[in-house]
Amino acid sequence: MHKSPLLQPLLKKRVDICREIKKSNNPSLRSSLNKINAEIKRTFIHLKREKWKELCKSIDAHTPDTKLWKLMKSLSITQPQQEECNTIIDDNGQISSDNKTSANLLGSYYQKTSKLTFNAMDKDTENYARKLVHGCRSSEHGIPIFKEFFTMQELNMALSNLDPSKSPGPDNIHGQMISRLSDWGKKSLLEIFNLSWRLGRLPRDWKKALIIPIRKSSKKASYPESFRPIALTNFSCKLMEKIILERLTYYLNSNDLLSIEQYGFKRGHSTADQILYFGQRIRDSKTLDHHIIQLLFFLTFQKHLIEFGEIN
Repeated sequence: MHKSPLLQPLLKKRVDICREIKKSNNPSLRSSLNKINAEIKRTFIHLKREKWKELCKSIDAHTPDTKLWKLMKSLSITQPQQEECNTIIDDNGQISSDNKTSANLLGSYYQKTSKLTFNAMDKDTENYARKLVHGCRSSEHGIPIFKEFFTMQELNMALSNLDPSKSPGPDNIHGQMISRLSDWGKKSLLEIFNLSWRLGRLPRDWKKALIIPIRKSSKKASYPESFRPIALTNFSCKLMEKIILERLTYYLNSNDLLSIEQYGFKRGHSTADQILYFGQRIRDSKTLDHHIIQLLFFLTFQKHLIEFGEIN
């Protein structure tokens, strides 16, 4: 739809205005940019309506069932964002004029916001955790479940629990391809997993990811914070992570190492259970003992994070 003769001149005009703003930084041009964006939006809506009318006219009593079924499936699936925006505004108020500059602005923003700082205590904790991991996998005193090689049964189970229709990572190897590997192909893949498991190292390419910015609902497309980054990793890496997760979950559950108060990221539990448990504690205190004083603290951080504290 972006290649429509009605829309192409408007898009070209918007690019020209963005370039002029970048050169002269004239505030009067910003009103022109807003007007052209509004006109593009109106034209886009008009084209969508016309396309829908044409589609409705093409359907009659003689339309094949296969065509109707494909149409129903396409309407039921959430469509990706069709809005093309290359006018990201940086911290200095400068507007990007092409997709490459917009991508660089988004990358710089994500790099700045996701950068973590570690103090001396954090590094000590990291070293301690590293020693624990190596201790679990040592040949003398290690835990067997963390030393044994992965089996074909574990690989097939992980394949059945992963969605092969997910988007591929940087290697462009789709999950459908791996799920349809022959026995020989699965055996070769399992050898790669076991080699990585034995050496304790991850292949370099598996550490890479494609970052796809998804615009948040009701957010302006001109600001980097309006986009949520989605990381697409290689399916092979996700498959090995699934196998390790199953082993780790089995070990934690079989040895009762998870707290009974752990609800998030726990199979068969959810954070809603924690809220119900918390509410039941309040009701029980009122019913069983009227002398217990319940103090509830609401601490709000940023916009959506709320922590609860209870003192008896």
